[in-house]
Amino acid sequence: MDEDRFFSEEDDEITDLVKRYEDAKAKRANNFFDVSDFESIISYYIEYNNSSKALEVVSQATKQYPQSTTIQLKKAQVLIERGQPFKSMRILRDIEAIESGNPDFYLIKGAAYSLMGNISKALKSYNKAVESDVDNEEEILYGIALTLQHQNFYKESVNFLERAMHSNPRNKKYLYELGLAYEKMGDPERSIKLYLNYLEEDPFSENTWFNLGVIYNKLGKKKDALEAFDFTLAVNDENAFALFFKADILADQGKFKEALTEYLDYVKIEYDSIDGIMGLAYCYEKLGKYDLAEKYYRKVVAEEPEYAEGWNGLACIAYERDNFEESIFYLNRSVKIDPDNPEYLIFLAQVLDLIGEAGSSYNAYKKALDIDPGNEDYFLELCEMLVRNRLWTEVILELEGEKTGDNGSGSNYCYLAIAYFEIGNKKKGLLNLMKALKINQRMQYTFLELYPEGDSDPEIMKLINDQKI
Repeated sequence: MDEDRFFSEEDDEITDLVKRYEDAKAKRANNFFDVSDFESIISYYIEYNNSSKALEVVSQATKQYPQSTTIQLKKAQVLIERGQPFKSMRILRDIEAIESGNPDFYLIKGAAYSLMGNISKALKSYNKAVESDVDNEEEILYGIALTLQHQNFYKESVNFLERAMHSNPRNKKYLYELGLAYEKMGDPERSIKLYLNYLEEDPFSENTWFNLGVIYNKLGKKKDALEAFDFTLAVNDENAFALFFKADILADQGKFKEALTEYLDYVKIEYDSIDGIMGLAYCYEKLGKYDLAEKYYRKVVAEEPEYAEGWNGLACIAYERDNFEESIFYLNRSVKIDPDNPEYLIFLAQVLDLIGEAGSSYNAYKKALDIDPGNEDYFLELCEMLVRNRLWTEVILELEGEKTGDNGSGSNYCYLAIAYFEIGNKKKGLLNLMKALKINQRMQYTFLELYPEGDSDPEIMKLINDQKI
């Protein structure tokens, strides 16, 4: 308790010092600040991510104390915060002879090297920082690890975290940071283990439960993910990200009522989130509440006119209401905004087919297949559309080069057989029907359903009967 009071009082002193500096600046007064005062003020602004203010204080301090290497060291730190490692390094070289025994010198130098992409030199500097202050080894190791993580050097941060944990095994916060590092390094199983160990010490850690939920979700462990997000929300029921992830999982599972509740809670916090509004619209659509779904889809496209999925949502609502022309209008907007999305084109092709626009439907299917040429489902849909519309020349053109891509169903040969029978080429018709039946004997039912004339053709029926076991 005494230690907590000490730090609270120290923080109050720094806050008062900063206030005194800002008041003096506002009044253009010449209040006295010694080097340590300026150092504290600069550190305050760095801590609160205000590097512009920090640099301003550095400039003022340099005017008063032009020979102070302490102030120059703080300037080098501020330049690191501003993403200027080369300028920082020039200052560090100038003051190295005086500050080389200062661990902060090596910490800043290490940060500069890592920003410059020279991680081997950065690690050498960081290790010198540890060696130069053995009394504060744990604190320095932890600070280095956090800096490395901030710069996305997660693998390198692990070494310093493990050394810090070895220095003080009772400090369990290192388990959390290690879990985060391994998560970022793509080792989810080890990350989960570390997070769970940390939760044994701190079961109310909101961030840990949330991170666990994210990992479980990536691994497809939806039940565990939902449980983790529930624990996150038990600690903080306004954790917007946990609400959104939970809603997404429930929606993916088809639990639209439950998902809707979570999306509603999410948009209360993130009221202008397009993703949240889309989630509401989607759930209302799946629950058959088309008026509400349309309301939210329209809200999406009103706020983000170039949001293709919003227009696609409106197309879905129009389709459900049998307003096919309107659906096509919205789908054309989606395709114009995102022309490389094959799903929009397939939906457009399906609706065009419904209203008898077989030629336009064919073109839409072809564009989708140009984008995703290996999609057998799209190709099968295209062929079925051509057969339904009795476009026999197109059936033959499409299938003659694709017969081997039959996926074991025999459909392609079946459709080719019908097309050849329809154009009067009985020889090729029988040949393709035989191939279809050899792949899948049950294809006879599809064939006769689509070509009932075959039932009264002796050659066709003989071929079908000969293939029966």
